[in-house]
Amino acid sequence: MQYFMAMWDIHGFEHISDITKYHPDIWDRQVMMDVLAGNHVEPYVLGNIVTRFELRARYNPDRQYEIYIFTGEDIEIKDLNQWAESNPQTLVDWIRTNHYKVILDHRNNKTTIT
Repeated sequence: MQYFMAMWDIHGFEHISDITKYHPDIWDRQVMMDVLAGNHVEPYVLGNIVTRFELRARYNPDRQYEIYIFTGEDIEIKDLNQWAESNPQTLVDWIRTNHYKVILDHRNNKTTIT
Protein backbone atom coordinates (compact mmCIF):
# COMPACT_ATOMS: atom_id res chain seq x y z
CA MET A 1 0.00 0.00 0.00
CA GLN A 2 1.29 3.43 -0.93
CA TYR A 3 0.38 6.70 0.79
CA PHE A 4 0.20 10.05 -0.99
CA MET A 5 -0.48 13.61 0.10
CA ALA A 6 -2.10 16.18 -2.16
CA MET A 7 -2.76 19.87 -1.67
CA TRP A 8 -4.87 22.00 -3.99
CA ASP A 9 -6.93 25.16 -4.03
CA ILE A 10 -9.34 26.88 -6.40
CA HIS A 11 -6.48 27.46 -8.83
CA GLY A 12 -5.38 23.81 -9.05
CA PHE A 13 -2.90 21.38 -7.52
CA GLU A 14 0.07 22.79 -5.63
CA HIS A 15 1.54 19.58 -4.29
CA ILE A 16 1.33 15.82 -4.78
CA SER A 17 3.89 13.56 -3.13
CA ASP A 18 4.50 9.95 -2.13
CA ILE A 19 4.63 9.87 1.68
CA THR A 20 4.76 6.09 2.09
CA LYS A 21 8.12 6.15 3.90
CA TYR A 22 6.59 8.46 6.54
CA HIS A 23 3.75 6.12 7.44
CA PRO A 24 4.16 5.43 11.18
CA ASP A 25 4.58 1.65 10.77
CA ILE A 26 7.28 2.05 8.12
CA TRP A 27 8.95 5.10 9.72
CA ASP A 28 9.13 3.57 13.21
CA ARG A 29 10.57 0.31 11.90
CA GLN A 30 13.21 2.13 9.82
CA VAL A 31 14.23 4.39 12.72
CA MET A 32 14.56 1.37 15.02
CA MET A 33 16.74 -0.42 12.47
CA ASP A 34 18.90 2.71 11.99
CA VAL A 35 19.35 3.16 15.74
CA LEU A 36 20.29 -0.50 16.21
CA ALA A 37 22.76 -0.27 13.32
CA GLY A 38 24.26 2.95 14.66
CA ASN A 39 23.25 4.87 11.53
CA HIS A 40 22.20 8.49 11.32
CA VAL A 41 18.46 8.92 12.00
CA GLU A 42 16.62 11.37 9.78
CA PRO A 43 14.22 13.77 11.46
CA TYR A 44 10.52 13.08 10.92
CA VAL A 45 9.65 15.71 8.32
CA LEU A 46 6.03 14.90 7.51
CA GLY A 47 4.78 16.94 10.47
CA ASN A 48 6.81 19.92 9.28
CA ILE A 49 5.43 19.61 5.76
CA VAL A 50 1.84 19.47 7.00
CA THR A 51 2.44 22.46 9.27
CA ARG A 52 3.83 24.51 6.38
CA PHE A 53 0.83 23.61 4.23
CA GLU A 54 -1.59 24.48 7.03
CA LEU A 55 0.10 27.85 7.54
CA ARG A 56 -0.09 28.58 3.82
CA ALA A 57 -3.79 27.74 3.86
CA ARG A 58 -4.45 29.78 7.00
CA TYR A 59 -2.93 32.92 5.51
CA ASN A 60 -4.64 32.48 2.13
CA PRO A 61 -8.20 31.55 3.15
CA ASP A 62 -9.68 33.05 -0.01
CA ARG A 63 -8.11 30.22 -2.03
CA GLN A 64 -10.06 27.45 -0.20
CA TYR A 65 -7.25 24.96 0.27
CA GLU A 66 -7.74 21.24 0.66
CA ILE A 67 -5.10 18.81 1.93
CA TYR A 68 -5.75 15.06 1.81
CA ILE A 69 -3.83 11.86 2.39
CA PHE A 70 -4.91 9.01 0.16
CA THR A 71 -3.75 5.48 -0.61
CA GLY A 72 -3.27 3.47 -3.74
CA GLU A 73 -1.94 0.22 -5.08
CA ASP A 74 0.55 0.29 -7.94
CA ILE A 75 0.16 4.05 -8.49
CA GLU A 76 3.21 6.00 -9.50
CA ILE A 77 3.70 9.66 -8.65
CA LYS A 78 4.31 10.48 -12.32
CA ASP A 79 0.88 9.08 -13.17
CA LEU A 80 -0.76 11.22 -10.49
CA ASN A 81 1.06 14.31 -11.73
CA GLN A 82 -0.02 13.55 -15.29
CA TRP A 83 -3.62 13.06 -14.14
CA ALA A 84 -3.47 16.36 -12.23
CA GLU A 85 -2.26 18.12 -15.39
CA SER A 86 -4.67 16.53 -17.84
CA ASN A 87 -7.89 16.41 -15.81
CA PRO A 88 -7.49 17.87 -12.32
CA GLN A 89 -11.17 17.88 -11.35
CA THR A 90 -11.54 14.12 -11.81
CA LEU A 91 -8.47 13.57 -9.60
CA VAL A 92 -9.89 15.92 -6.95
CA ASP A 93 -13.22 14.08 -7.03
CA TRP A 94 -11.45 10.70 -6.80
CA ILE A 95 -9.34 11.85 -3.83
CA ARG A 96 -12.36 13.30 -2.02
CA THR A 97 -14.16 9.97 -2.43
CA ASN A 98 -11.24 7.60 -1.75
CA HIS A 99 -9.15 9.48 0.78
CA TYR A 100 -7.43 7.98 3.80
CA LYS A 101 -7.44 11.17 5.90
CA VAL A 102 -8.55 14.77 5.55
CA ILE A 103 -5.90 17.17 6.85
CA LEU A 104 -7.67 20.36 5.82
CA ASP A 105 -10.78 21.19 3.82
CA HIS A 106 -11.69 24.88 3.73
CA ARG A 107 -14.59 24.04 1.45
CA ASN A 108 -16.32 22.14 4.26
CA ASN A 109 -14.58 23.82 7.21
CA LYS A 110 -12.78 20.61 8.24
CA THR A 111 -9.40 20.55 9.93
CA THR A 112 -7.56 17.57 11.41
CA ILE A 113 -4.81 18.28 13.92
CA THR A 114 -1.80 16.10 13.11
